[in-house]
Amino acid sequence: MSVPLTLITRLCLAASVLGLTACGSPTISGSAAVPAAPNASSTSSGAATAPSELVPTTTSETTTSPAAAPMSTTATPASKSTPKPVVPAKPAPQPAPRTADGVTFHLEQELVTELNKRRVALGLKPVQFAPELATAAGKCVVRNLSLPSLDHCGHEVLWASGGGLTTVPDPKKLLDAWMASPGHRTALTYASSTRAGGSLAGNSKKTVAAININY
Repeated sequence: MSVPLTLITRLCLAASVLGLTACGSPTISGSAAVPAAPNASSTSSGAATAPSELVPTTTSETTTSPAAAPMSTTATPASKSTPKPVVPAKPAPQPAPRTADGVTFHLEQELVTELNKRRVALGLKPVQFAPELATAAGKCVVRNLSLPSLDHCGHEVLWASGGGLTTVPDPKKLLDAWMASPGHRTALTYASSTRAGGSLAGNSKKTVAAININY
């Protein structure tokens, strides 16, 4: 029985792959002996059984996973703390009015404080509050409460308002009025002045204020 040419060729190729001796050129006519191949089984009748065909090994391709996306490095902004509300400073307590001989005297120190604001704004040194000058200003105020017109008692500036003392005037407005008058402004802004005292009092008919200041 002759073996088909294609089967012999395939057996030779398998032998070459396994490192066996290459097959000779096949003969088309006549019976061709089938060379023994490893792992080939033979029957008792002498017919050769073709070995199992070699299945080529398929190399699996290595798949490279794509690089992981870079993580975001954006920093989370820190939470802003809520600013604390600014509490305005409480104004300094004002001195209590002074009462003498049945008369209440107001703004003895407050008038000097307002005067110093104007002096400092003009580049002058502030003056110190002098209680004795405040007392002198108070005496001049009481005197003028009983007079039909203002009359100076010494070196002071005077202010008067008709009508009784219902509310204590704002010391800022009194200084504004004095500084608007050239003569009073000059008396209050001597560079040589170092001490001053103020006073304000009123009755049912009149209100008078004064600042006594040294030269």
